[in-house]
Amino acid sequence: MNHSHPFFAALLSLALPMSIAAQEPVPEEPAPQEQGEIDTPQDPSDPESQQKKAEAVAALVKALADQGVELDLENRRVSLEVQVGRPTDPLEYLLITPRGKDHEALLVTEIQPSMLNAAFLTLGLEKGTNASTKDIEPMPTEEEIRAGAPWFEVIPPEGQKLFFSVEWSVEGENGELEQKRAPIEDWILDFSTERPLEECEWIYLGGRMGPLNRGEDAVFLTDYTGDLISLCYRDPANHLITPRHEKANNDDIWWLTNVVPEPGTIVKLSIDLEETPMHRERNERVKKERAERERQAFEEADSSGGDGDGGEGGGTSEADNDR
Repeated sequence: MNHSHPFFAALLSLALPMSIAAQEPVPEEPAPQEQGEIDTPQDPSDPESQQKKAEAVAALVKALADQGVELDLENRRVSLEVQVGRPTDPLEYLLITPRGKDHEALLVTEIQPSMLNAAFLTLGLEKGTNASTKDIEPMPTEEEIRAGAPWFEVIPPEGQKLFFSVEWSVEGENGELEQKRAPIEDWILDFSTERPLEECEWIYLGGRMGPLNRGEDAVFLTDYTGDLISLCYRDPANHLITPRHEKANNDDIWWLTNVVPEPGTIVKLSIDLEETPMHRERNERVKKERAERERQAFEEADSSGGDGDGGEGGGTSEADNDR
């Protein structure tokens, strides 16, 4: 029994050979030649070949748009319509489908994950490496572990970085709708600092293929789990995108900031392959704010006769010291 979506297979047949126009074409295996036949390779710059490629790209963009995925080849951006979720527990997922874990997800979409992944493949993204762990050697003693010593090390994920932003409408004072736009980090609260998420990178993993049951054909598993983008490290890597953050091994540290609109609000989620000016400005602002907090903490500790290791509220967090 094959659970694969037939449209996904058709999209991949187009997306894989065309991962964004500037890529070199993959040479095909030459057909067996008859004795005496002269091999005349096809020139990829041939106008007819270029025309076919352009038509295939346009057909793919349209097919994705029909499925709710907006693919912007020029700006290397993927956009889709999502809804603000109704989480009841700390956030573990940034984006899910109705099949996913809605009690711990910020955003929900009806779009099939394989459709979204086809867009990423078309832009030339390659599968990343999921986060992993390894035992610390020598292993700490039982007494040290009870005292809080870690017994394993987290190896962060590696791969193509992505940049998320959200656009939504709010009613202004005059009753007219106003458009808002923000990096997704502005919507995610870090419980440990009581500030919006800082110093986080988003890494493309690409999901994985596998059978749902033994003996069945392989399918794109994210279509069945419904968990597209995680906010914590998850294994196996059935999701498409993971964070890279020093606290991402913790699954009870993220919540909503007060700028998140009401549950059910329609939002446009954009995923860029290149850092946007908005993201760059936010990162610079976060660095300046952090430097100012550290300066104030040092001055407070110095004026009270401390050793300079103080922080906000009398002491820097362990997370700040590690950065």
